[in-house]
Amino acid sequence: MIEEVFRPPIPGALCVLCGGLGSRMGGPKHLVRLKGRPMWERVVLRLRGLFCQVVIGASFRGGGDFPGELEGTPLVVVEDSVPNRGPLEGLRAVLSASGFPWSFVVGCDMPLVSGAVVRRMWEFAGDDLDALLLRVGGYAEPLHGFYRRSCMAAVEEVLRFGGRGMKDFHRSVRVGFLEPWEVGGHELVRRSLLGANDPRELEAIEKFL
Repeated sequence: MIEEVFRPPIPGALCVLCGGLGSRMGGPKHLVRLKGRPMWERVVLRLRGLFCQVVIGASFRGGGDFPGELEGTPLVVVEDSVPNRGPLEGLRAVLSASGFPWSFVVGCDMPLVSGAVVRRMWEFAGDDLDALLLRVGGYAEPLHGFYRRSCMAAVEEVLRFGGRGMKDFHRSVRVGFLEPWEVGGHELVRRSLLGANDPRELEAIEKFL
């Protein structure tokens, strides 16, 4: 008989960003139901076992959309402090609420996010980095990555001067990049990154559930 090897949780927080307006979906993406469940729930349920804490990043005054727990998993819900500042404000909010130096930040519209890819990414995280992201076809994937609390000052500086892009602060921190072959292969990474931005993409994702 082959015994399962216990793998301790990653000493960090799972942070799910749920502040998007979802204009192409006709409403907030986190509330869009995918085979009976809101998308944000599917992301949490896929990854909650890997982390020590779950943080939900809600929009400005949007925290009421979320319960205090999900099937026994406590949720820390934090709202954007300023409206309409995009996912960068969400990143600031969840990093400030995280109880750990490292956090994995993912969009609520990635319901196929792979725990195997995330755990493999974690193996490359170290004190020499402030952020660790996937890079596919030469493009970084900022909403599927690890961030240290040490990014906070750079994020706040960009927001102070009106910046909103998730990559706008990268020049001020140490960012590492991982190629698909390093974390499980192109097909596994491609599926992990699939996002539901419109009804057609949502239908495509449903086929994998």
